[in-house]
Amino acid sequence: MHLFGKRQNPPLLLLHGIGTGHRLWLRQIERFEPSHFVLAPDLPGLTGAGAGGEVSILAIAERLADELAAEAIDDLSVCGISAGASVALALAGRADVRISRLVLSAPQARAPRLMLGLQIVITSLLPARTIIGVSRSMVDSDEEIAKATVEDCRTMGKERTLAALAALKALDLRAGLPKIRAAGRLAVSFPPQKIQLGVFDPW
Repeated sequence: MHLFGKRQNPPLLLLHGIGTGHRLWLRQIERFEPSHFVLAPDLPGLTGAGAGGEVSILAIAERLADELAAEAIDDLSVCGISAGASVALALAGRADVRISRLVLSAPQARAPRLMLGLQIVITSLLPARTIIGVSRSMVDSDEEIAKATVEDCRTMGKERTLAALAALKALDLRAGLPKIRAAGRLAVSFPPQKIQLGVFDPW
């Protein structure tokens, strides 16, 4: 867990998507560090190295809940993008985590099975350099974040990327949605460095 700002400030949790790490949020960290206690984890299974295998969005959310409890973080605001937004939904549905505000960009509570299955097949056929290039193109307006994205995607590798996509394909959070009580905003916006949050009335 990467921590920025003063602990006495309101907590803000930033959750990245597949292949990228916490550095995807560099500009938001710069923006909110003076006024918030910013938490920006590298989510296991969605970024980083390791052998391929099963990834679970619910397991990622459970581990994150444990980390928040260890940091004594409560009543936090959460912003997630793509697979990170799905982790945010899973986190918000838990009884042991109190989230006051929820900002989601392109979340999946239950992904369209056919479309995501097709994406997995296409990704499996692409060379790793092409996958990395596509990820970079989404953030290429910011050279620092683009470079970090390339590094993170290369470290994660194609096998882990496919495992993360499979986790999204298997995900079904619909039963837990009525449990979410956070004030929320749903938005479609990319790249995230263009997101400007103002008193959590964003975009």
